[in-house]
Amino acid sequence: GERLRSPRPALMAIALSLIALVNFVPWRAIDKYHHYLGMSPDIRDLVEARRLGRSLVLVRGNYFPEFASAVGYNPLDLDAEAPVFAWDKNPEVRRKTLEHYRDRPIWIIEGPSVTGHGYRISDGPVSASTLIGNLE
Repeated sequence: GERLRSPRPALMAIALSLIALVNFVPWRAIDKYHHYLGMSPDIRDLVEARRLGRSLVLVRGNYFPEFASAVGYNPLDLDAEAPVFAWDKNPEVRRKTLEHYRDRPIWIIEGPSVTGHGYRISDGPVSASTLIGNLE
């Protein structure tokens, strides 16, 4: 004889999967990580709006979350035709960074801990030699 199979277990599995999908995915995709720990895409938006292209962007402010928000947008190849973000930690680090990227226009962006509100371009484009001369 033919065994009768109940469709209930399959329907229950589908129903539970749909409930999980409706409850879990929007929370993870929309709410959970929005400005998580102070991180934001604001610096990326600023750089894209100004079309900085192949440049060096020095980020002034705290390492976290200001520079941490920017470093994820660095290209894998730091010599690529794209903006490279570097933390303007101190004069020694700045000098070494400027010497390595002498061929790029330099932009200085101040983060929220410096400006008191959002990211702001404070200088640029300037040449690396001009900024190195100012360090001396």
